[in-house]
Amino acid sequence: MIRTQLGTITGFLTGHCNLNKHLYSMGIISNTLCRCSIQEKTTSHIFCDYVVLANFRHKILGILFPKPQEYHCILELLKEADLLKE
Repeated sequence: MIRTQLGTITGFLTGHCNLNKHLYSMGIISNTLCRCSIQEKTTSHIFCDYVVLANFRHKILGILFPKPQEYHCILELLKEADLLKE
């Protein structure tokens, strides 16, 4: 895994990445909601609850809606969510 990918995963796991919740806390945007308008766009929401990625999560994890403690295969999920900078 290359350094930028490790940095992206670390940022995703810690919540210090290009997600609305973090961008809001930095004063960059005025809304924390995800584009689904159901929850704040956080790491947990993207990994566990974001409906748009449910089929992809099922494909790579075998689970539609994983629990937060099941943070594996994150790199593929970030690529699918277009949050991975290569």
